[in-house]
Amino acid sequence: MVGISIICITLYAIKLFMIMKTLKTSFNTQKYCYYRDMAASINFDSFSDEECCNFIRDYFQAGGKGSVIEEIKKAFKEYPERASHSVSAYMIGLLAYQTYEAHIDVQLAGVNISEFSHIWFLICLYHDYGYFYEKSPSLIKTKMYNEIFSNVNNIDSKHWGKRYDSDLIEAYFQYRNKQEHGTIAGALLRKRLNKNLNDAISQNQNCDSNDFIWRNLHWSENHREWYDFAASLIIKHNIWFANSEVDNSDQDDDCKRENKRSIVNYESDPQLKRLIIDNNGRMTFNENPLLFILCMIDTIEPEKIGQKISLQTSCGVTNPMILDIVSLQFIDNKLIIDIEERCSYHKKLHEEIFINAKRMETWMQVKVSKMKQANILRTAIQW
Repeated sequence: MVGISIICITLYAIKLFMIMKTLKTSFNTQKYCYYRDMAASINFDSFSDEECCNFIRDYFQAGGKGSVIEEIKKAFKEYPERASHSVSAYMIGLLAYQTYEAHIDVQLAGVNISEFSHIWFLICLYHDYGYFYEKSPSLIKTKMYNEIFSNVNNIDSKHWGKRYDSDLIEAYFQYRNKQEHGTIAGALLRKRLNKNLNDAISQNQNCDSNDFIWRNLHWSENHREWYDFAASLIIKHNIWFANSEVDNSDQDDDCKRENKRSIVNYESDPQLKRLIIDNNGRMTFNENPLLFILCMIDTIEPEKIGQKISLQTSCGVTNPMILDIVSLQFIDNKLIIDIEERCSYHKKLHEEIFINAKRMETWMQVKVSKMKQANILRTAIQW
């Protein structure tokens, strides 16, 4: 009887590993458009960088926000992988919402947001938009710098939370030599969305400027709070904390060196010193559910990691191939990522996802583990 029980448990464990859907299957069965009249769609069988770029463009245009992404073709032409990464992260976030809807809705209700998919598309499809400027620092002239911090300083303070404020954001931006894509993207998004709303109001003088319908879209002064919220999350997602207890952890040597370097640099600035935490000061899910999910997804998103490996090894792996080999599922307070090992690339992808996830332990309240069952490689993130 004991032997039979062990066999049953083993078979059940193997079954659990095999029932998860691949990302391609999960994405294909997911409703992903907020706007009813939106014609744009994604072919997950091809999932090219160009298709993803067009999808982002069409999504913003469907919402009457085309001016917000005016240089999208140029930005993603130079860094095309950022488009597929952003779309994949957006889709994974929709999957996360199915599990954490109650927690996220409570957070959004506090800032008068009723539709997750609307705020999520603004945040996620724009979160890397500043990468183009980060890699081209000559584009950030004095005027643009002043505009960035005019928008950062005007974000309602309630959106910063206990860890952040505009003084810290500016100190961090200076520390990064004005090359920090999160700050740039958040500030640009806020500035352009507000201008877009102002333009709509100016073209509808006979309407109630506080709330009106134009071109089958809803426009409201209340949306300015949404823009502040979205901008603040984009800005916060790329600010890196240093942990004073990392040297005594099981982190890899590169992580420990980077962490030590950050501590030395942060200690010399009274604002940046606030970014030095201990294990008790790490971000929790309950503190800010949507920021927690954004940071986690951005860290482990397989397209970004997979394309980086492909470029380094010249193995010719394509975007849809990555969607075909990775399965991902949110269960209770856990994210599980499975990869079916068929070649050395799959093993390398698993290893890199695990390393990225493991480093989250230094600044997020998570526990990361890995295991192998038959030919399935698993990374589990629990909080």
